[in-house]
Amino acid sequence: MNTNGENISTVLNFLRAEGFKRTVDKIGTYCTNYDLYYKKISDSNYLILNHFGKEYKSIDKEGFDFWIASYQSEKLIGKTSPSNFSDIRLGFNFERDKNLMLERLNSFWRERSERQ
Repeated sequence: MNTNGENISTVLNFLRAEGFKRTVDKIGTYCTNYDLYYKKISDSNYLILNHFGKEYKSIDKEGFDFWIASYQSEKLIGKTSPSNFSDIRLGFNFERDKNLMLERLNSFWRERSERQ
């Protein structure tokens, strides 16, 4: 099993590779002033991971929570509350939970290719 430091690095590398964008939660919907990584998966739905605990000296207190949220525009993420959101996995661990994310990403790509 990966250490928490390896998990953080693996998740960040995966998010970059998958084209997730980054912003900051300015209003505290997920965690005030923490990084949010997001990717659009339908007309108004986004996969969102909030990266918490970076300010702690111990890597063991750092991690991610995984959400699906609805916004009218990606410009609103981190600046306004979503119209709807639900947690998929609090304490997201890539090794354990990657299939939760991959299922949603694959569904998005499948639907997108069917529309073209």
